[in-house]
Amino acid sequence: MAELDTAILAEFAKLDQAGLLTMVGGGFDRVRVSSPGLVHQFFLVLRFRLAEDERSAPFAARVVAPSTGPQFLMGIAGEAVRADDAAAVAGHSYAVSVIGIGIPLMAAGTYTIQVEVGGTVTREVPFEVEFPSQTAS
Repeated sequence: MAELDTAILAEFAKLDQAGLLTMVGGGFDRVRVSSPGLVHQFFLVLRFRLAEDERSAPFAARVVAPSTGPQFLMGIAGEAVRADDAAAVAGHSYAVSVIGIGIPLMAAGTYTIQVEVGGTVTREVPFEVEFPSQTAS
C-alpha cells in the first residue's frame, strides 16, 4: 500500500509532465497577514512511496482552522500518479502531487492540514497565522 513519504507547504510549486518538481519557499510554518479575511494562496506538496506493483496513491486533504475563530474547513481528494518513466529506487517508486490552496485566514492561531491515505489521517502539517498588533505605539 502507498505510504505518505513527504508533506510540505510551499509558497509556490509545480510538477511538470516528466515528474520534475519545482518548489519555492518550501517548508514554511508561519504566515503573517495584514488583516483577517485575506485569502492566502499556497501549495501542498505530497510525495508517496509506492510498492513496485503500484502506479498511484489515492489521498484526501483537509484544512482545519483554529478553534479560536470561525471554523473554516476545506477539503480535496485526489490521486497521485507515478510518472511512466519513473525508475524504482530500492524497490520503490514515487508519485508526487501538487495542490494549490487558497483559503481566507479569518483568525490567528494554528491551522492544520490533515492528509489522509487509505481513510486514515497519516500526517498533519500545521502552520501559524499571525495578525499585526492592533494597538498603536
